[in-house]
Amino acid sequence: MLAAADRLAPTSTSPLRPAVMRLAVVLLYTAGLRRGELLRLSLADVDPRHGILHIRESKFHKARIVPLSPDAARSWGRTSGSGFGHL
Repeated sequence: MLAAADRLAPTSTSPLRPAVMRLAVVLLYTAGLRRGELLRLSLADVDPRHGILHIRESKFHKARIVPLSPDAARSWGRTSGSGFGHL
């Protein structure tokens, strides 16, 4: 899946598409995120200094904190400087 994400072509309307899709796959797998949790993530939910994600509305409307894996932190660092607000 990571190779497929890396092969995606950026477009004029979505220049970050490959990087964002790679990050999405990494977060789904390494952090155990549910699809809806991933879709609701914003920059405010990431604490890269402490290596955690704040999941604001999880299953049964509960919040939770999950650790970022080293690969997720690296992917986030490469992508976050590019100016996206939501995955």
